[in-house]
Amino acid sequence: RSKKGKISWKIPAEDYKPTNDEDNISWIWNKCIKDCLTKLEVWKDDNIQYCRGTYSKVHFIDDIQNRKIEINFIEL
Repeated sequence: RSKKGKISWKIPAEDYKPTNDEDNISWIWNKCIKDCLTKLEVWKDDNIQYCRGTYSKVHFIDDIQNRKIEINFIEL
């Protein structure tokens, strides 16, 4: 999230233990990315005929500048 145009992020404590499920974190990104790819006409639509699934994995980072989303396509 951002505050006044700057990313708001704090480094977690050493003993921090996440409580979110992976799918609770990733579903919004999956939805947004697939909708954008449809809008950019990378594929016809993101319905089940053209996009049959996603796989996601969370990697923890030490610095917010190292964040990224990596996308790989596998042709069916």
